[in-house]
Amino acid sequence: MSAQPRDSFSGLWWVAHGGGAPLQLRLYPDGTAWSDYPDNNPGQWSVVDGDKAVCRWADDWKEVLFLSDDGWKKWGYKPKASLQGPPSNTSRAYRVCSSPDGWFGPGR
Repeated sequence: MSAQPRDSFSGLWWVAHGGGAPLQLRLYPDGTAWSDYPDNNPGQWSVVDGDKAVCRWADDWKEVLFLSDDGWKKWGYKPKASLQGPPSNTSRAYRVCSSPDGWFGPGR
C-alpha cells in the first residue's frame, strides 16, 4: 500500500486480542500510546516504512497497524518476537475516532 500520513494513525482504535476479545488502543500525536490491556498499559508508537504504525508496549508486546487491500489490519507480536517474523495474532483494526481520547457508542 502507499504511504500513510502520520495523522491517519493517531486516534482511538479497536482491535482484537489473540483470543478475539476487544482491545482498545489510543495513539497520541506525540508518539505516546495507551492500551487497556493489561490495565493501563503505556507505550510508544511510530510510523515505520511510511505505511505502518508500530506500537511498543510496556509489557513488551507489539502491535502493527496497516492498511491492506480489504481495510485496516492489526498484527500482534508477543514479547521477544521479531517484527520480521510471523505475527502471534491478527485482527481487523478500526479507527473509531481521530481523537485518542474520543468516545463512541451509546449515550453520545
